[in-house]
Amino acid sequence: MSKLKIIQVTTFFYPVIGGVETQVADLAESLIAKDYNVEIFTTDSGRNNSRITKSKENISGVNVTRIRTWFSFSQFHKFAPGFIRKLWSTNFDIVHVHGIRKPELYLALLVAKLKGKKIVVSTHNPFTTNNRSWKLKLLIAIHDLTFGILLMRFVDYYFLLTAEEIQILSKFGITKSKFVVIGNGLALEYYQKIEVNRGAFLKEINKENNWQGIVLGVGRLNKVKGYQYLQRAIKELPNTLFIIIGGDDGYKEELLNLYQNEKNVYLPGLYLPRKELIKFYANSDVFVLPSEHEPFGIVLLEAMAQGCAIIAAKSNGPMTILNNNTGILLEATDQLGWKQNIQKLLLNSDLLVNYRNKSLLRAADFNWDKVLDKYINIYLRLS
Repeated sequence: MSKLKIIQVTTFFYPVIGGVETQVADLAESLIAKDYNVEIFTTDSGRNNSRITKSKENISGVNVTRIRTWFSFSQFHKFAPGFIRKLWSTNFDIVHVHGIRKPELYLALLVAKLKGKKIVVSTHNPFTTNNRSWKLKLLIAIHDLTFGILLMRFVDYYFLLTAEEIQILSKFGITKSKFVVIGNGLALEYYQKIEVNRGAFLKEINKENNWQGIVLGVGRLNKVKGYQYLQRAIKELPNTLFIIIGGDDGYKEELLNLYQNEKNVYLPGLYLPRKELIKFYANSDVFVLPSEHEPFGIVLLEAMAQGCAIIAAKSNGPMTILNNNTGILLEATDQLGWKQNIQKLLLNSDLLVNYRNKSLLRAADFNWDKVLDKYINIYLRLS
């Protein structure tokens, strides 16, 4: 039997970088490695209403087609009706949409049903956030009472990040047998041990080699990521080096202004290639994720696979990943808590090693090969 043809549909894709984009890329590349036929259809939108000019390209062996965006409902909701024409003219067995409450979901649903093909959705858990504007809250409410209630039940399968999503999605009349909790997978490259030379590493980033410890945060520079809540820890732990890695998502200048006088902060304001990023994980002691809202938090797994002790804000993803006291959880806005817990780990070597070992053990549960098998089983069940 010939292998399935799978079209992945996502609002954004590389050079846009984020957790969803990473998962889409890793899933596509892993399926292609197993001889599945996979393409990615995405919009031509970048972050902050920019445009990506290449309509077609091959990225790491995956064919990517970009559809022109007509207009935006919000930063994350783009209307690109060309998805209909492109999907209709393409032979496929399954269309896999990333994200709910997205215009492209309903465009893909229409084509899939007319062609008699299957459609599956990875939700990426968009259900809880504290920083939505009133406009976006209104759009979500309208969607949930119209498209949500009327159409979401016709999707063939849903891939969920956490079990907490089941109760919320059930309100749309979706049969619970259509849900499977998979979570995100971590590429095997992150598990590879690299030689740690902290002196050489610090020299590369022009920092002295006399720190009590290194604390790392990774993620786009957006207010929701909570890096502003590290202010007290940074000021009161001057012998600890704080590194924040991520590209600008509307908050870079504010963070640079906030920490411009702090000598113990390294904030380049750039995304890093995977190989470079792994080097930062390997040379850090503690990884922090102070996000106000985090659907999953793939960066937690990336850091854990290199043995970082973890401190994260309480949110659906981190609370799922850090089960059984794998890491330390606290409220995002608890500035004293960030300072005290970072200090506690760096001053107690036995405690730090304990949490490092817990990270390594837990990260193994999210090995991408294990996660990939779950996707393939559902694809085959539907074919």
